[in-house]
Amino acid sequence: MATFIAGAYTWTLGGNALGVVEDACQMEVTPVVDPIVGDDLGATIQDGVYRGGNCYISMVLQQYDAAGGRAAFWPYADTFGKVGTVGALLSSFAAALVGTKVAGPNASPSNITATYAVLAPGHPISMLFGSRHRNIPVRFLLLPFVYNSVTYFWRDAS
Repeated sequence: MATFIAGAYTWTLGGNALGVVEDACQMEVTPVVDPIVGDDLGATIQDGVYRGGNCYISMVLQQYDAAGGRAAFWPYADTFGKVGTVGALLSSFAAALVGTKVAGPNASPSNITATYAVLAPGHPISMLFGSRHRNIPVRFLLLPFVYNSVTYFWRDAS
């Protein structure tokens, strides 16, 4: 079980640096449950059946490597603006998203590795085209993967 201690991380996607990230990254895990309700208590959830869930990591790219940044906010084609291959599986666009603690702080976990991360479906890519700093919010869906017979969204691979 990971212990969570505050500290800064650097991030790569598919081995390419994502560069400077505004503030920090945020992880969100959303469990999916089929609620069990009974007429005796109206709409009260009395129990539920766990059905897995979804895990996301969000960040705002401020200064990014051209290859890493483009792959983060448009993995579907080699150039932003191209539609890409319609009908392809998300997993074919996914890449390893790795967060590594910055030397010095006692951040924990020390390494966050999501083997299959891809731009979250429905996440709008918003870019400012002007003379101001271009911050690009990105949200990744972490697809599950198996490591040593255990299924993970991400793991501490240090």
